[in-house]
Amino acid sequence: MLRVESNESWEGEVVMEIRQEVELAVRVASEPSDLKKLFTAVALCYRDIIAWSFHSDHEQALAFLVTANESHTRHALASRGFECTTSRVLLVRQENGLGSAIEICAILRANSISLLKSYASSIGGKPPFIILKTTDDARARTVLASHYGISRPMPEPIHLPIATEEALPQGSQL
Repeated sequence: MLRVESNESWEGEVVMEIRQEVELAVRVASEPSDLKKLFTAVALCYRDIIAWSFHSDHEQALAFLVTANESHTRHALASRGFECTTSRVLLVRQENGLGSAIEICAILRANSISLLKSYASSIGGKPPFIILKTTDDARARTVLASHYGISRPMPEPIHLPIATEEALPQGSQL
């Protein structure tokens, strides 16, 4: 039986994870100085990045950053002068990798849920996530959990703010 656990361990019976997270989209000019500034901002919040995708043509670049801490990631980007848009996305990870990405999309389509975009991302050697944006993410999550026999979907994560130097009393340090 497949089930979702709230930890990141792939030991025991954990074989599938379905959850919803925040994705930030940042658009910049495809100039080396702008890209350097963007990658520097991403480095400031790298530990919060769960998944990412980057697209570029000769004129513009677009970075999608799925984050576990929206406020910290947004602050890191804003501190370097970037504006971003926010959306909710579904993350699906299976122990055996991406072999079922096509199946997942077919299941959603069979349930009249349109896929707006999808991509795969793996960070730090962990099994990859399939990132999905659909016309109805809440229903898509329920449909996938039901299809794969997941009896108790993982609760939504709690996002706690990260302390910054500015938030500390004068004279204190992190």
